[in-house]
Amino acid sequence: MPNIEIHGFPQEAWPESAWDLREKIYGLLQPWKDHAVVTICDTDTRNLNGEPRPFLRVWDTDPERAKEVARQLMSLGMEMEEIVLTRFYPSQEDALGIIR
Repeated sequence: MPNIEIHGFPQEAWPESAWDLREKIYGLLQPWKDHAVVTICDTDTRNLNGEPRPFLRVWDTDPERAKEVARQLMSLGMEMEEIVLTRFYPSQEDALGIIR
């Protein structure tokens, strides 16, 4: 399951930037729409000069899928990390306690 994290948009910037970016990511990841998740992280990422450095982080257990997801996201023109997980353990219930 691909997980795309959006970093570098502090919560006060979410209404006009992180939410818009998330919608663009949804549009790019239609082939994985039933499996991918997008997480907006409340992070303020800056370089040592204090300049903002937002980036995307792609997590997945499948190295080839992680590469393909990253390729799809490159059109956004953002810096990106691609991380391959050793394992993912799906839950038997979602956060609301509804059994799948």
